[in-house]
Amino acid sequence: MVHFLTRSPLTQQPHLLETRRTPSYTAYEHNGHYYQIVGGAYSSSPARITWREAMQDAGHRCHNGNTGYLASIQSKEENDYLLSLLQSDSNFKDHTDAWIGGCDMKSEGTFEWISGNMLTDGVIFWTGGSPNQGGKGVEGQYNNFENGEPNESGEEDCLVMRGGKKNNPSSSSSDGQWNDVACYSPNSFFFVEFDG
Repeated sequence: MVHFLTRSPLTQQPHLLETRRTPSYTAYEHNGHYYQIVGGAYSSSPARITWREAMQDAGHRCHNGNTGYLASIQSKEENDYLLSLLQSDSNFKDHTDAWIGGCDMKSEGTFEWISGNMLTDGVIFWTGGSPNQGGKGVEGQYNNFENGEPNESGEEDCLVMRGGKKNNPSSSSSDGQWNDVACYSPNSFFFVEFDG
């Protein structure tokens, strides 16, 4: 609950201006890191935000004294865990995507993880553009792109995780896989990661 106080212009005594319920998000622990799945949780028509808005929101969150950032997924186990968080959200709908912290804004076709609000300090996990152009994962770095992705179609510089289908996961081969999309395309969810 957030309370907004103001002072009366005549008496300078504080009085309650507005009380508003704000959503709270649980931080889930997994392998020494903490995660929040943010979005879609507080209305029947969930807010939809861009990648940059999600990145900024993540950077303003804090858990156990650690600043948040869009999730940088380092293993299949971590990817599967985040997919389970997305699909278990009460407002998840089939084929809902969630922003993750990868982008190729610094160099087209070279995807890296970002941390905090910095776009250039991340670990590179994919180089060379689309698979059809010879693009490939960087040795020792995890990636989970959908078949034919990243396809570098237009201004697709930011990554989403595909939510797939909640009630029939085996029917969608894209469950948990990544796709490059336009950074200004709105999504209902994003993952925030906190160091442990």
